[in-house]
Amino acid sequence: MVYGLILAVPFLRNFFELYPLDLIHYLGIGLVALIWALVVRFTWRNRLLDRFLGVKISPF
Repeated sequence: MVYGLILAVPFLRNFFELYPLDLIHYLGIGLVALIWALVVRFTWRNRLLDRFLGVKISPF
């Protein structure tokens, strides 16, 4: 939200030396974030880290 505000105000955008990306770049970032969230959720639900380390991390 703050990043969007900084990009919307030209003075702040110039101060931080940022430039707005094209829509396709924002969609790509969103897609990568969604894939990352799904991988983390899958890993957590299937307790892959617990199995890999050979310990019980999660209390359930």
